[in-house]
Amino acid sequence: MCFVGRLQRMQALLNKKEVMKKITVFPLNVTAGLSQNEMIMLASIMQNRDSPESFVYKHLLDNDMERAGINKLGTNMALTTLLKKGMISCKMEEDNFNSGKYVVYFLTPIGENWLVNNCNKLNFSYTKQVSEYVSKPIDDDIPF
Repeated sequence: MCFVGRLQRMQALLNKKEVMKKITVFPLNVTAGLSQNEMIMLASIMQNRDSPESFVYKHLLDNDMERAGINKLGTNMALTTLLKKGMISCKMEEDNFNSGKYVVYFLTPIGENWLVNNCNKLNFSYTKQVSEYVSKPIDDDIPF
């Protein structure tokens, strides 16, 4: 991968981390009927999906919640309560390559509506640039 490609990937990862951190700094623990970890989970599902019909892998949600400072208990509680409230749904998918099963999550119309109606509570901008983190260029030379 060339230096520019790596730089763009680092910028995207840093930006995603900043968005997840910003979501966690709400002054209230409950906003519009949802707890902080539920709001972060809804935002994470919205952020990671490619289309309204697409699903999000559980491990992506776990990673986002961890970046936001939410532990496994908070992650699983958010998923459980959002499922009970009908804001998300899940299903088991089968991996034909590895012969395994995994869970995927979707936003329901209720969850989408909550996000649309409460979008003023979410942050849509990045605050840091990758140049603040990169002190020297990445060496693309392979050592062998």
